[in-house]
Amino acid sequence: MAKNPVYQLALAHINDCHSHFDANRQSLAITLNDTSYRLNTNVGGYAAISAAVQQHFNGHSCPNLFLHGGDCFQGTLYYSVYRGLANAHLLNALQLDAMAIGNHDIDPGNQGLKPFLDELNFPVVAGNLDLSQESPSKTYALNNHPNLLHYDPNEQVALIKRIPFYDTELAIVGVTIEQMHKVATPDPECNFLHAAKVINNTVKQLKSDGINHIVVLSHLGLSHDRDLASAIKGVSFIVGGHSHSLQGNFNHINMDQGLTYGEVINDIPIFHAGKFAECVGLSLLNMDANGKVIDVFGGNQFPLAEPFELTVNNQPLPPSQANSILKRIMALPGLQQVQPDASIEAILEKKYRPKLIQMAQTKVAFASKTLHHTRLPSVGLPQGSEVAPIVAQGFYRSARDLGHRVDFGLHNAGGVRTSLIAGDLSQADIAGRMLPFMINLVVYQIQGNYLSQVLESAIDSAINNGVIGTGTGSFPYGYRIGYHYDASAPSGQRITNLRLYNEQGQWEEVNAEQLYWGVSSAYTASGKEGYQALLNRAQQHSLDIAMAQSFIDLLNHHDLSLLENHFQLQFTGR
Repeated sequence: MAKNPVYQLALAHINDCHSHFDANRQSLAITLNDTSYRLNTNVGGYAAISAAVQQHFNGHSCPNLFLHGGDCFQGTLYYSVYRGLANAHLLNALQLDAMAIGNHDIDPGNQGLKPFLDELNFPVVAGNLDLSQESPSKTYALNNHPNLLHYDPNEQVALIKRIPFYDTELAIVGVTIEQMHKVATPDPECNFLHAAKVINNTVKQLKSDGINHIVVLSHLGLSHDRDLASAIKGVSFIVGGHSHSLQGNFNHINMDQGLTYGEVINDIPIFHAGKFAECVGLSLLNMDANGKVIDVFGGNQFPLAEPFELTVNNQPLPPSQANSILKRIMALPGLQQVQPDASIEAILEKKYRPKLIQMAQTKVAFASKTLHHTRLPSVGLPQGSEVAPIVAQGFYRSARDLGHRVDFGLHNAGGVRTSLIAGDLSQADIAGRMLPFMINLVVYQIQGNYLSQVLESAIDSAINNGVIGTGTGSFPYGYRIGYHYDASAPSGQRITNLRLYNEQGQWEEVNAEQLYWGVSSAYTASGKEGYQALLNRAQQHSLDIAMAQSFIDLLNHHDLSLLENHFQLQFTGR
């Protein structure tokens, strides 16, 4: 076959779905001809994404590729209850070609990842994951797993997936977070190498084999994908995840992040598709014989499904008028009406939803008021999250109820996933959405000077202040603790006025040499995401209670309106 002047590819991609298999019921704010509408509809979910992808692929008579940028684990009760097995079942049903490994996917270690890999009918790619130190006799060994394409230490390249592509082949190379041990808890034998170096070595080998169409499937985050694109060459495009970046113009539904779909760095387009299975990237790429992308058509799409309810000024429109307006709305960029895939709906309905419905109907607590959650302090919320300090208070109360001495509770912002809405709360609300990570608590003893280091390092990491951060999720919140962070101060001097609320009901300055007792999640206590100074603890005790249960217990015994807010934060210099 003669070389084609244009190599066309239909691309579909998702990332950071976090076990959001079901559609999200959302209210989209839409303006048409100076009239503001509210469209209440089902957004995304695996059945809708499957339908949108099938429509996209069926509409183009060219090769197609469906990729996942990683982080399918965690996030909902589907994971809390079924772990990775439900994910494997549903991802197989989506008929993916490959998935990057995300930090949440490897967070449960080999024991949580291997059963997931065992069930897949597509590969997970992590070309900078070096498993050469892993013993072949290790329980839940990952090295040489047929569904994990990791680093080849002998050739010093990534194992790749090759796909027939016109008169040649298309190669998929995967990379993931180099600082994985700082943000997750993989097994110790998992080593993560420099992504750009691995890719450049791999591309060199592929080019020598005559393969020019090379895709990087990444879980680095958009900013690091930009850095990666600047440091590599010979790659056609990057499909990524981790940063929950929604590319494309979505001003018309008030969801715009100011990001260009297929942003080009160093002649390499980068594609991200938001989060939580709300949308899917659907594009048509034209590439030349050397693998360079010369045209990109399409973008991120929000698949919308019935029922639709259209209102103006909180008043429903009559059906005849609503249908006309709805057609105009569906013609807007990035919105697509679909009929959800019945086969995926059947899997969810028969196998996985019944237990979750039962949990959603079980009321476990009551919230007397709404509390908002944001990771970082802002103009509207100068103290930052209203939820995270209450969660830390739950940690404190649970540890005290179990007979432990505790001086403070400390929690990272990323451990809380949603705001708390006033009213009855079910097990699904708390353990499935707000605190979905099934992680137990740890009580530890730490010197005052290390506590100051913890706070400074965690905030530095959250705002990239002089360090390569791990994301805003590291920002520290607490109970019976107060501090001032000055971003403009020299490193090591940014935390001042560090104090704890003592048993006498007074704020007391922390003594750098004195030992104090704290309680956090086992994740934070393990020194992840800037909390490494906690590893200098003098003692620790693991508690047999998870984060979600400690919060439920707190609300069952204390009304939110009566809880005292013993967290003080001053954040300046930025």
